[in-house]
Amino acid sequence: MSYILFTDSNSDLPYQDVDENDLKIIYMPYSIDGSDEYSDLGRGDVIPNFYAAMRGGKTPTTSLLTKDRYIEYFEPYLQDGQDILFICFSSELSGTYDNAALAGEELRAKYPERKLIIINSRNVSMGEAYLALEAAKQRAAGVPMEETAAWVEAHKYNVRYWFTVDDLVYLKRGGRISKTTAAVGTLLNIKPLLTMTRAGKLISADKQKGRKKAIHQLVKNLKAEIVNPEQQVVSILQADCLDDARTLAGYLEENVPGIRYRIEKVGPTICTHAGPGTLAVVFLGAERDRA
Repeated sequence: MSYILFTDSNSDLPYQDVDENDLKIIYMPYSIDGSDEYSDLGRGDVIPNFYAAMRGGKTPTTSLLTKDRYIEYFEPYLQDGQDILFICFSSELSGTYDNAALAGEELRAKYPERKLIIINSRNVSMGEAYLALEAAKQRAAGVPMEETAAWVEAHKYNVRYWFTVDDLVYLKRGGRISKTTAAVGTLLNIKPLLTMTRAGKLISADKQKGRKKAIHQLVKNLKAEIVNPEQQVVSILQADCLDDARTLAGYLEENVPGIRYRIEKVGPTICTHAGPGTLAVVFLGAERDRA
């Protein structure tokens, strides 16, 4: 029996993948100049216009999706007699998962004959997207929802991340680095490299002097941690730095024979906290061991 498969726009899934796999998207809000906005997943000009706004000095903010808003997304399908699997943005990066869980409790009590599974993916962006796309493949193959949910839970820690940013002001603004670290790092052209902990929290784990060295280190870290590169497609994520993404892709081709990759855009919600110039690699490796 089929079911409804949800993820959220923080997965940065392009609309082509959404449409081809019949995914439902919960759109996460961000605000510029006091007006709530939502990603269009690349269907139009929302993402490039967002980058331009940030480059022009705008300071966007993000906000939580309320419990009631989640209910608005889920309830019509439950009323229609359909079950739901929702793969959600990491709880370590936002409190929105807690609101989704509260909505789930309320809806399960109201529709006890239906199944609603909400998974804390412990991932973000194309790592979250990877889990959603694999779940869609299993659904298409007729795998029961509970088995697919168990597979997601078992494999979510195998998604690995390394990324760097161009401007430290955004990490400082989000509290990921101190004001002093940001000031000294900017002065010395230090570029941090961040990764994802097992719990799904982004931490600064390395640093390099200059953008070029940081990009090379992304490749080195991937090469050291990737498992079965010939059996996967690496995601290269870029926020208004396509040339750097292509440079990174070239280094990957030189250093990891047979590597396959896709270059995708960082969406507005994630870019709000990392800034234009964010560059990342997302791939599969051994389970994350950082707490």
